[in-house]
Amino acid sequence: MDRTQKASIQNVLGRLFFSFSAKILLLTCGITVLTSLLIGSLYYKKVEKVILQRELDKLSFEAQTMQPQFRAAFDKLATDVQVLSTLPPIQGIVRSRQNGGIDPLDGSTYELWRKRLEMIFQSMMMPYPHYIQIRYIAADENGQELVRVNRNGDKTETVNPEDLQKKGEEPYFAATKEMPPGSIYFSPINLNREHGKIQEPMTLVIRAAMPIYDDNNEIFGMIVVNSAFNQLMDGIIEKINPNKDLFIVNEDGNYFSYKKNKTIETSEMTSWKTKKNQDNDTRSHILPKISNDKLSETTVENINGEERVIHYHKFFFDPHHPDRFLAFVLDAPKSDLLQDAYKIRGFSIILGITLVALAVIGSAILSGAFRRPLKKMIQEIEEYELSAKPLNLPVARMDEIGEIAISFQDMTEKLERTNARLQAIMDTAVDGLITIDEYGTVQHYNRACEDIFGYSADEIIGQNVKILMPPDYKSEHDNYLRNYRNTGEKKIIGIGREVMGQRKDGSVFPLDLAVGEVMIQDQKLYSGIVRDITERKKAEDEIMRSNEELERFAYLASHDLQEPLRMVRNFTDLLNEEYGKSLDPQASKYMRFVIDSSARMQALVADLLEYSRVGSEETGFRLFDSRRHVDIVLNNLSDAISETQAELIIDDGLPEIYANPIRFSRLMQNLIGNAIKYRKSDGAPRIHIGIQENADEWQFSVEDNGIGIKKDYLEQIFVIFKRLHGKNEYTGTGIGLAICKKIVEGFEGKIWAESEPGIGTTFIFTVPKREIKRKAA
Repeated sequence: MDRTQKASIQNVLGRLFFSFSAKILLLTCGITVLTSLLIGSLYYKKVEKVILQRELDKLSFEAQTMQPQFRAAFDKLATDVQVLSTLPPIQGIVRSRQNGGIDPLDGSTYELWRKRLEMIFQSMMMPYPHYIQIRYIAADENGQELVRVNRNGDKTETVNPEDLQKKGEEPYFAATKEMPPGSIYFSPINLNREHGKIQEPMTLVIRAAMPIYDDNNEIFGMIVVNSAFNQLMDGIIEKINPNKDLFIVNEDGNYFSYKKNKTIETSEMTSWKTKKNQDNDTRSHILPKISNDKLSETTVENINGEERVIHYHKFFFDPHHPDRFLAFVLDAPKSDLLQDAYKIRGFSIILGITLVALAVIGSAILSGAFRRPLKKMIQEIEEYELSAKPLNLPVARMDEIGEIAISFQDMTEKLERTNARLQAIMDTAVDGLITIDEYGTVQHYNRACEDIFGYSADEIIGQNVKILMPPDYKSEHDNYLRNYRNTGEKKIIGIGREVMGQRKDGSVFPLDLAVGEVMIQDQKLYSGIVRDITERKKAEDEIMRSNEELERFAYLASHDLQEPLRMVRNFTDLLNEEYGKSLDPQASKYMRFVIDSSARMQALVADLLEYSRVGSEETGFRLFDSRRHVDIVLNNLSDAISETQAELIIDDGLPEIYANPIRFSRLMQNLIGNAIKYRKSDGAPRIHIGIQENADEWQFSVEDNGIGIKKDYLEQIFVIFKRLHGKNEYTGTGIGLAICKKIVEGFEGKIWAESEPGIGTTFIFTVPKREIKRKAA
């Protein structure tokens, strides 16, 4: 640092601390700071009290709103048990067991009723992952199970009669036998037991049971549904998504603990009584409180040196046992609840600083030493704005005015350079840029606009923008501006749209227009970006013309081609019926050739029509669950799957995709149907539907263990009507994979096959990930 710079800094510091203006500023600062601190402290204490009470009310409301979710879960469990108890197989089993194994009502055997009930139990369990067992237990024979269905992972399985257990020693069995008809019994929440021992891995369950009575009003048995309590609770908590730490406690003091980031602290009901070092934790403070008769309560406790707010609300779920309940305990640090108060405190500090700054500015304005030079400086600036003549500021002064003058002059020079750069950018932009005021007068018009419309900037600036519009648009544009000025309702601002423009020579052409709004010095301006899309519209018209030709071709295929084929087929069938027996073997052979060929031609025309429609249908893109549509396809193919005993393996996590759901289902049905059709003759098909997530796409795969395809033919299989086998070996016209390829390309994806003869084939296709864009309001 040289001597000149040091001297400059010393001069600045001297003016800052010893000038009269500086003393006034320092005094004003001191008074304002003290006042702000006093007022801010009193205000903050009041605000903190109000916000804390508000957060306590919210905590209470959040705990109470959990009850409907839990009530719905228990009601659903009770409703399912009641529905099962009314099913025909329930009383069918009663009648058949009481009449020697035959139901006198319709002659069904006991075994037939039992098989029907197994299928119903499986259907009931499938949609609800937390249902792990459904059983029909006899009241006699020491609680012999009659029908039992278990969950094994994602599948359900029936238990063979020889593996059924006796449950007469279980507490819920005895309790349910004592229940009157139509009553629901909820068991305590405990570990599941099999063959008298706790099941491994340990599973926490709650059971809903309903007694079954025969026509003589004698107890016959009971329906029992075992629900995995962990999964039931996790599903409910996921819906509730509490933003506080949550304990779910029962009347015995056992609990689940959920953290506010959705993680589960305990995987089973844990007893607080077994916890060590509980003198200073949430459990030791709340356990004595939930044992009282209060339905809910909120307290502030000091736990490990931290103030924590604890609120509980009890939920009584079993009307037959009013002493049983679940308590929802919300636990949060008091400091978390006061975040809004802390924000207000920060705002108060900023406000105080702002008041200090305002006081300083006010003092500076009142200082007589600054008035005259500041007015002169302002006059120079105003003249500069009006006439754009060079600034003549007092930059030689050695006081604050001189510093301000130097800074302003530097800023002005920077603004001029910035404006020059912006002007150069706008003039070299490819798209047209137009700026108008709220009455439609053009303020700016760049060179790209000159090329688009044929007018020069001098001809347009100051004119109404309607000069660039065809007559039909001019009155509409005035209405838009007038309506927006009066109501503030946006119709074109912020929304891209296609409009028509008019060149200087009078020709009308299509434009892409995007309009934005900006406020500059209390003046509202509208900026428009325009692009000539004449060539693009020509291309779109050509595409539309091609599509119309394709539709006409499809119409020809569906009517003009199919009708003569239908006549040939019908009259050939009539000839065969009338004269087939009188034909010699050679003529009969020729007749079969004609019938088979006409049928095949009809199938080819129908498939060709379907192929053409894939490209002509509306896109119909939307966001949908691909797994749900795969399940729909499997249901459509259920007969073929059952007939061939096909094994289906589906990866977890099939995603939501943005595509046409109908075409996606058609694609999957073709691929899975091919996997079943081209199976080996000596074994059942095994089909694996897989998913892989890439950076910008989803990659689906359908893998089979079928006959496979030679490598030389992998590219040809997607060609329309291309077949690799004779028509007597496998049915079809060879258009299915061509339709698959057309569907995937419509999704803007790719499809290919990997195969090894005798081992199997994997078809792979991709679906791009898409961001769903929404128009601005």
